[in-house]
Amino acid sequence: RPDRFVQLWDVVGSPRWVQHCINTGDTSSAMDCDEFACWAANTIHAKFDPRILCFSWYDERQNKLSGHAMCWVRTKDGKYHHVGNWGLYGPYNNLYEACDEILSPNIDFKAVGWALLNRDLELLSSGRGMPPKKIL
Repeated sequence: RPDRFVQLWDVVGSPRWVQHCINTGDTSSAMDCDEFACWAANTIHAKFDPRILCFSWYDERQNKLSGHAMCWVRTKDGKYHHVGNWGLYGPYNNLYEACDEILSPNIDFKAVGWALLNRDLELLSSGRGMPPKKIL
């Protein structure tokens, strides 16, 4: 469920709150991609190197800025996936491939920027436009 007006100022909800909602079956609380990405980054085992990936784009047709937050993980085969409220996607060789797949069905979408954060929301790397292919 997307954030409503009152949640627009929350930045991101606590992973413990998301777990509480999952445990109790609470579907009335506003929990969107940022809450799920943060929850996943805090609950997925460290051996999968979970990080939070934020990606934003501009929809030229609707004149609208949009974005998505996901948990970025590395599996034992060395490939990468993103998981969140959209489900599980991948495998990818790098961050560029994942972001390109988000944009590819929509020719009117143009990449604005991206960021990788750790589970404590500390910035690891970021950039404008599409991520370089070397970013894992």
